[in-house]
Amino acid sequence: MKENCAPSVVNLRTRFPIVFWILLLLVVGSFIYFIYFVQPSGEFHNQQQIELRSMPTLDERINILIEEKQFLEEKMKAYEEEKKNVAKLIENERQFSLTMNEKIKWLEKVIENSEEQLLRRLEKEIKILEANATIHRDFFDYVFNVSRDTAYLGVEYYTRYTVARKGMLPLDGMEPLRPEFGPVINDVLSFQYPLTIPPCQDVTGVDRTVFLAVISGAGNFERRNVTRHLWPKHLKAEQDKGLLGVAGFAFILGKPDKNETQKLIEEESQMYGDIIQIEMVDTYRNLSLKVAALFNWLHTRNCSKVDFLFKVDDDVYVNVRNLAHFVQSQPRHDVNLTIFGNSAGNLWPARGGKWGLTYEEWPWGDFPRYFFGPGVLFPGNTIVPMLASFQTTPMLHIDDLYYSGICVERAGIKISYSTNSTGVFKMGFPEFPDPCDVRLVISWLTVSSNHKSNSLVVTEDFYNNRTRCVVAGANNGTNTTIDYTEPVHFYFLQ
Repeated sequence: MKENCAPSVVNLRTRFPIVFWILLLLVVGSFIYFIYFVQPSGEFHNQQQIELRSMPTLDERINILIEEKQFLEEKMKAYEEEKKNVAKLIENERQFSLTMNEKIKWLEKVIENSEEQLLRRLEKEIKILEANATIHRDFFDYVFNVSRDTAYLGVEYYTRYTVARKGMLPLDGMEPLRPEFGPVINDVLSFQYPLTIPPCQDVTGVDRTVFLAVISGAGNFERRNVTRHLWPKHLKAEQDKGLLGVAGFAFILGKPDKNETQKLIEEESQMYGDIIQIEMVDTYRNLSLKVAALFNWLHTRNCSKVDFLFKVDDDVYVNVRNLAHFVQSQPRHDVNLTIFGNSAGNLWPARGGKWGLTYEEWPWGDFPRYFFGPGVLFPGNTIVPMLASFQTTPMLHIDDLYYSGICVERAGIKISYSTNSTGVFKMGFPEFPDPCDVRLVISWLTVSSNHKSNSLVVTEDFYNNRTRCVVAGANNGTNTTIDYTEPVHFYFLQ
């Protein structure tokens, strides 16, 4: 029995490992299949489900397509519009090019013809100039030889002589203010004013107006500063009384030769607002030009309607009370053209020095009557005639002689000289002027800042009755104390 059971046990033991390994292989294979095939398929399925859920619906896709179609249609319209605009622009450019080519051809013909005409005209003018130069030189030589130290013959003779001497010609394209005065030989209407003041203003409450122009050198800073704090402050007092309306007040300057000085002038103008600067070199030989520039400024700034222009130098003190009395004493809208001042006295030319004239500049032996220029009164109706005369009369660097002796004749203006101790302008006052002298004049020359300041003190003391003017009686008679409130009567000779 024991021998029969033994083989069966052996067989089981032999077959068991085979079954075991087969089962183990199936388990391992199933695990691998699950890991690499079943699980990824599930994840892929889940991913597909997620993607399906995120995809738009059919209606949504239709709406998107409709919106895209509308956007594309708008783009197409914009493109078509731009295409039309480009085509139109190209056509305009073509037409412009054709027009420009035609104009260029026309201009080439015009230029060609103009050049020929200009050459012919220049040749003709050169011949005329050569002939005139010969005539002018002959006339100049004749006058120079014949007129030497003879009597002055008047503005026409002076003009012809100076035009011949300088070879001057009428200025093309310049319209004269007064055609009857002759051709324009000086351009006095084109001045530039880098610094200026407002135009003349209408003054209410007064019936007489004055513009005060103080001629000043570009570098005279101290004189201007002293003047500002002295007599100009009396202008408002007289205006408040209704006796004198101030249409304007300004210092008249040219251009300095140094940029540093110009910067100081600009700062001064910005601070005080009372400077008219002319675009011209500020030298004594340009004083006549400076006066002409002043009159041009007045003409173009609504100042020809003022009753009076009072032109003074920056070393002059003005008695504003007497200025008001004088202006009030003159008839309004006087048709007679007259300017007022003091006789220069010296009617014979000096042949050397700063103010000298050579025989070539002035062959005559005397001067016409003229004013001593630091203080001159011009009625407003003389501004334009004087400017017209500056246009047509050759300049002379002695400004007093030029405008009040030569140009007034051409303008038909009379000159009235102060007399009987009264005056528009005086000189030679002492350091402390006498109240009786102050009472009789409108302005006087000062020789220093102290002299000018003392003049203010004396003037204010007299008109505030702190000092008196006592006039000695004739033949040891009774002295008379002058009433400081009594207006002065000014007397003139023509």
